[in-house]
Formats: sequence, structure tokens, C-alpha cells
Amino acid sequence: SLHHFIKYEGVPKEFFRVMKPEARGYFADSFGENRFYHIFHNKEEMHRLGDVTLTKELVEAFYRDFDVNITPTDWFVMLDKLYLKLLPKSANPLIRGVSRIHYWLDRGIPVSSRLSLFLSGSVLTESHKRNV
Repeated sequence: SLHHFIKYEGVPKEFFRVMKPEARGYFADSFGENRFYHIFHNKEEMHRLGDVTLTKELVEAFYRDFDVNITPTDWFVMLDKLYLKLLPKSANPLIRGVSRIHYWLDRGIPVSSRLSLFLSGSVLTESHKRNV
């Protein structure tokens, strides 16, 4: 959802205004730093709709008045999509099996590493209102 409204200047100010001091906001979204992401997203259609490709720098700039934590998730989801796109439908049972392996491998990648941001298919962005 964040990629739909990150382009509007007033949104962070409105978040800041309506959030209580102890409040936290959460957004889950696809993440453009994964290079496979660009295979599955039509840039012309995104531009036409005004959507943006989320990056760590863009999210941090959007939430400049908040403490932000970006947690990578679904590291292999884009790789699974690539398999589905390239392999014939008859390979779907095999792809599902590989996807289950990917699910378990996900738990072994430290979420704090920059590599994990590059690999993640999506991220969970947590925003916390800074005390002013």
C-alpha cells in the first residue's frame, strides 16, 4: 500500500498528526531493491498509475519525522515467481516443493543484513512517532 501514497507530500504530516505518541504504523509492500522485482512489474503501467518503486532511501525520506524499521520478508518470493514464469505448468508441483524449501531457508537469513534487503521480495515497514 505504501507505494500508492508515498508520492503525496502531506501524508507523513497527517500520519504524524493523527498518531498518538506511543502508536506504531505498519505497512507491508513489495520492495524494489530486489532485482527480480523489475522482471514482474510493468514500469510503464506503474508510471501511468503514479506508483513508485520502494527503496530503503525512499522509505526513510518519507518517514523523516519518524523512527523507521524496515524488516525484509519473503526473500525468495521473486525467485519463486521467476520459476513460475520460465518453467512449464507441468513443473508447478516441483516449484511448490522448492517454494517450501525457500520458506524454511528464509528463517536462516539475518534480517539485519543489507543482503537480506537486496534479496527480499517484500518488506514490513514499521514507523514510530518520534517524541518532539
